[in-house]
Amino acid sequence: MFIIMAALLLVGCGNKTADNIDENLANDSRQVLNVLSDALEEDMLTDDLPQDKVDILNSYGDKYYEEDRDSALFFNEVEENIITFSLATITRYVQYTGLESDKDKILEGKKSVDDMIKTGKTYAELHE
Repeated sequence: MFIIMAALLLVGCGNKTADNIDENLANDSRQVLNVLSDALEEDMLTDDLPQDKVDILNSYGDKYYEEDRDSALFFNEVEENIITFSLATITRYVQYTGLESDKDKILEGKKSVDDMIKTGKTYAELHE
């Protein structure tokens, strides 16, 4: 019983979402960034991504890109940072040509978004 509880606690801690972060935004952002990190692990360029993964990336952009955003969606400053970093990370991946430095920047973007989701702090607050 203790092992099951410990395992659930560890899994829960990995996906912690701060109180000031919309849960749907957090889940969507994690999903697209997991698609990117999985693709990088497999050294997969954009053209090699399965269509269902491309659709996930495109749907994130369609839902959260500011010019296309549903006017009913309002986000706080931290959430706007999460969206900006997620979209920038997707763009970096689309432009990715296999260079290790590009891969590092994509993974740094993923880490920044994860940190913002967990702490509820802006990028600037995290790097003061």
